[in-house]
Amino acid sequence: MFDDKHIIVTSIREFNGNGDDDTYYSYYNESQRFIGVIIYNAHSVIPLIEQERLARREAARVAKEQKKKKQEQARKALLKQQEEQKAVRQKEIADSIFAAKKKNDIQNGF
Repeated sequence: MFDDKHIIVTSIREFNGNGDDDTYYSYYNESQRFIGVIIYNAHSVIPLIEQERLARREAARVAKEQKKKKQEQARKALLKQQEEQKAVRQKEIADSIFAAKKKNDIQNGF
C-alpha cells in the first residue's frame, strides 16, 4: 500500500534510525531480496537508505572477492599437490629404470 508519506509492507526485517522522524524499516523476503521500506520524513531518511544500499553492495563485493581468493588458494593447492605427485611418480620411474639396468648389468656380468 502506498500513500504520500509511507510505503507499507508486511514484515519487519531490519530497523534503522532512532525512532524519531528519521526512522525507517527495511523489508526483505526469505532470500534476502529487498521488498520495501516504511519511511517517516523521507528527506532525512534517503541518505540513510543510500548508505544501507552502499553497505550491502560493499558486503557483496567483499564476499565475492573472498570467494574468489579461496578458489584461487584451492587451485594453487591442487596444482602443488599434482606437482608433488608428478615428482614422486618420476622418481619411482627413475628408480625402476635404475633397478632394471642394475639387474641387466648383473645378468650380463658387468
